[in-house]
Amino acid sequence: NILGGIAIYSVHDNHYELARMNRQYCHVTGEDMTSLASIYHDIFRSVHVDDAEIVRDLFEQAEIHTISGSEGIFRRHRADGGTTWIWMRLFFLGKQGGKKHFYGSLSDVSASKQQEQALEASKSALNEVLGVFDTGKSADDVLSEQNACIGSHFAKNAPSGFIGFYCEEDGPIFFANDNLISMLGYESRDEFLAASNGAIKNIVHPEDLERIKRETKGKHIEGTIHTNRYRLIKKDGSFLWVADRGRVFRAESDRLATAATILDVSATKKLEDSVHISKKILIDLIKKNNIDAWVYVIQSDTMTFCNTSDSGLISALLPLKQRDSETGMVTIEHFTSSIAAANVFDDDTKAQLLKDIEKITWGEAIAGTIKVPTKAGEDRIVEYTSDILDGEDRANVCAIGYFKKIPK
Repeated sequence: NILGGIAIYSVHDNHYELARMNRQYCHVTGEDMTSLASIYHDIFRSVHVDDAEIVRDLFEQAEIHTISGSEGIFRRHRADGGTTWIWMRLFFLGKQGGKKHFYGSLSDVSASKQQEQALEASKSALNEVLGVFDTGKSADDVLSEQNACIGSHFAKNAPSGFIGFYCEEDGPIFFANDNLISMLGYESRDEFLAASNGAIKNIVHPEDLERIKRETKGKHIEGTIHTNRYRLIKKDGSFLWVADRGRVFRAESDRLATAATILDVSATKKLEDSVHISKKILIDLIKKNNIDAWVYVIQSDTMTFCNTSDSGLISALLPLKQRDSETGMVTIEHFTSSIAAANVFDDDTKAQLLKDIEKITWGEAIAGTIKVPTKAGEDRIVEYTSDILDGEDRANVCAIGYFKKIPK
């Protein structure tokens, strides 16, 4: 699930309670109504016992760092008996009625965690192959012996692709395991080497290759650990998004080389791209058409108004003096104070708007109508609605809303 869960926690006398949550909370955590009832007064009933101290530390750090909050990953038990990896960003809200209150944003990162574990597991394979190099054999010696020893070992044991190449202009390849060759759609090592001409530059997307060269320029230092994400070119001409983790070492021949494990992350990248593009297209269309809309981002606690022209409703309704002239962005604090001070709203309307803004900050969708007096002394009916959208990263939950004048 892309959209994270949101929860309010209350802490007192070492009791950690779930005070409130949005409707996405159960989807993210895997709770049902029965299991949820059992954790209202003790959230640690659902936290993996080995990760309980991690969660307690998140609360302690959030109280210390009141501006930036805290964040971490831990395991939770699901109602169906399974386990979910949860990423949580936590903020301390303050004390009231003898209790400390915290705001938490939660996301299910199980898929990402599994990929991370696969990369971590492959570090042992990386250490093994670097250990071979440390015995005095050059990379060329390893290449000549790969079918007899190392090649078969890593083809069976590496949980991902594995490649070795020299840190030189074209990136001459001296080793590629069977898993990587299969990932790229080749039937054999000979076919792969013939198609790639034995060089990294021929299997990495040109745009990514140039970027990686820029980022790693002057950084090919013995012992350096690097991580990258880029596209590999498959046999059929399509691209495969991968993440790698590699280490630079010096071979006996005094040539610098890199040994790296490679993991297929194309599914994750596809999901990220679709989310980002959909949101970007929607907001671009709104801005270009001067639609009276706004976007609220929970993480930054800011409201951006997409139509800041003099003809826009927001310009007519509120004098947002601290609004950024180019982006139309204001802090939620300034927005609420502007409503409270506005002369165009009566007390009931102000109370209604402030209540709905509070709902937005909780990650809830809103809808309503208000009366706004015109210069002619008549009331104009304005309708507003909002929906919850994902952000460009898992913490960036946001809402997008619209103002609409209702004709008489």
